[in-house]
Amino acid sequence: MSKRIYLTIDDSPSKHTITQVDFLKSLQIPAIFFCRGEYIPKFKDHLIYAIQHRYEKIT
Repeated sequence: MSKRIYLTIDDSPSKHTITQVDFLKSLQIPAIFFCRGEYIPKFKDHLIYAIQHRYEKIT
């Protein structure tokens, strides 16, 4: 049985989401972004960017 570790990023999306996605992707690190509903309208494009780059989101 293999063991796995999951990186989670809370309180997304934010002004840092695109930078976080690019960094994680460059190192091939999977992550799950936990999104706050009140942040989604302000950073909608950042959330779409994360999803397009195959990062999960949970609201």
